[in-house]
Amino acid sequence: MPAEVWHILYPLRFDESLRAKASVESLDPSLVAALILQESTFDADALSRAGARGLMQVIPATGRKLARDLRVPYRKAALHDPETSLDFGTRYLRQMSDRYEGQVERVLAAYNAGPHRVDAWTAGRPQMSAEDFVESIPFTETRFYVMVVLANRDQYRRLYGLDKPPTVVPLAEGLRP
Repeated sequence: MPAEVWHILYPLRFDESLRAKASVESLDPSLVAALILQESTFDADALSRAGARGLMQVIPATGRKLARDLRVPYRKAALHDPETSLDFGTRYLRQMSDRYEGQVERVLAAYNAGPHRVDAWTAGRPQMSAEDFVESIPFTETRFYVMVVLANRDQYRRLYGLDKPPTVVPLAEGLRP
């Protein structure tokens, strides 16, 4: 397939901001891009049935908490602003990465279905392999979401040279790189 077609299938909008905000939160920018593609197809005006908004589909209640964490004013309409969505979404992704010690499959499942569900799904089985975890996700939508975002991440690495992800290490509470 011609390169132009691949770039249409896997767009990379807000590239500088996406990379910068991923870097601030020590996240793999290809994972952030893949998540945005799945969440909103890079549409800053996206609004889900559940009320999630913007590029990274932040739910207003989560946005409120993230605004407090980031010490910025909260306005629901700001969730459609690409910069705000990237700030909030990457911070939340970092929080999930810290919570699940960088286990990307669990991080993505938590981003999609909520950490309380991932905790319930893994209760009593903390050492479950990534493959077994994905196969055990009881929500078809979340299981598919995790698989698609991971496949998209690989394409973003290939297409945009994002093939050297950072080592994700949980950060101590309150510390930022």
